[in-house]
Amino acid sequence: MFSYNFGNMSGSFFFERYKDSDTNTSSKAEAIISNKDTWLKIVCTKFYEDGYGYATNFEIADAYGNTYLFGSSSALRENTRTFVSTLKAPPEERHLIRYYQDFSPREEKEYEVTTAWYLDKIITAKRDTIKFEYEKEKIYSTISVNEDVSYMFAAWGSIGDGPKNAYKYYNLSYTENDQLLLKKISFNGGVVNIDYANREDVDHTENGKKAKKVDWLTVKNKSNNYVVRARFNHSYMGNIITAITLADKELNALNCRLLLDGISLYRDDGYKAQNYNFSYNNNPLPQKNSKHTDYWGYYNEGPESVGNQSFHYTPPVRFNYYDSEGHEQSSICNGVNKNSSIDRSQYGILTSIQYPTGGRTDFEYELNEFGNTFFDSLDSLVKIGGGLRIKNIYDLSNTADTTSVRTFTYKKNGVSSGILNDNPGLLSEFHSKSEAY
Repeated sequence: MFSYNFGNMSGSFFFERYKDSDTNTSSKAEAIISNKDTWLKIVCTKFYEDGYGYATNFEIADAYGNTYLFGSSSALRENTRTFVSTLKAPPEERHLIRYYQDFSPREEKEYEVTTAWYLDKIITAKRDTIKFEYEKEKIYSTISVNEDVSYMFAAWGSIGDGPKNAYKYYNLSYTENDQLLLKKISFNGGVVNIDYANREDVDHTENGKKAKKVDWLTVKNKSNNYVVRARFNHSYMGNIITAITLADKELNALNCRLLLDGISLYRDDGYKAQNYNFSYNNNPLPQKNSKHTDYWGYYNEGPESVGNQSFHYTPPVRFNYYDSEGHEQSSICNGVNKNSSIDRSQYGILTSIQYPTGGRTDFEYELNEFGNTFFDSLDSLVKIGGGLRIKNIYDLSNTADTTSVRTFTYKKNGVSSGILNDNPGLLSEFHSKSEAY
């Protein structure tokens, strides 16, 4: 399954498996799909090796005669490598720092995969060409944890009272990405240039190098005169360590978030003409791989671990079993809180935009609510979560007088219009033929 996102179009598609891949080492696959008010013809060039099919580049044509070329060379493809490690006990803080761990790559065929094909050029129906140029950087993701805990308990009293611990595994993984940064867009009417500066909240894979953030964006016409000059002003949420060691670099990436504080627009003579400033909820966020999150990954009020905690990354579970005397019992395996928090979900969220005129817009949020509610592992009804949505937007003048209020409602006949695609499934039950576990 492939996903696409360019211009104002996005969606997904797939190709049928190529039947002659063992005898024909290269081929083209085609798909025709509908998107909004047009259709797209997608052609993928592939080659086959050892039974695996690899997409090299894509060509997409729309109904208006425009052609889009993606991944025309290896320099226009994003590659990702995955590294894994396994523990038999809950990870400690040091385990969540890559520098202190011993990770191994996944099996060779899956070690490096192409995860994105970038737009190379657009050829318009009038045969004009728009070209895109990139630079590549290699970055690490933070370590993620997958908790795999299995408990066995008797369906009747032949095994003994209560659950029996079968095994606990904690699978740790991170990725190394060859990420592309857009540098230049060239077209008949001029050129767009994007300049970058160093950033601290993402860890570069090469010692001595820094990941990048957008610093300047400039637009020039075909006469080489400035149309737009924009400076992006940033700060960090979290404390920056003056990186001395590789571990310091990684801690910066774990603890800090980059914030866009403002955009400054400049005139041709260099004079700052306009400022747009942004404000945020500055309550401190935990490390990026914190386990104190709700079902959807948003920060919540995660309680401290208890002594007899069964799960350290997943919610508690109620189970029924029969004791040795054949009496049905009920008990709970303790876990972590996965309920959403309206307070902590807003940490780091945009709260206000101030305009060059002195006026501003303030944003008020509420948790998403879905009409197709579900029951969690303790049989409690869950109907809110999955991030935030706008509740009110307040427009204020340069004297702080409220000039308008826009209120958003998401219910019809008292039921939320939100639909949860799938319930977060964190528990599986398996039954043997002779006894139930």
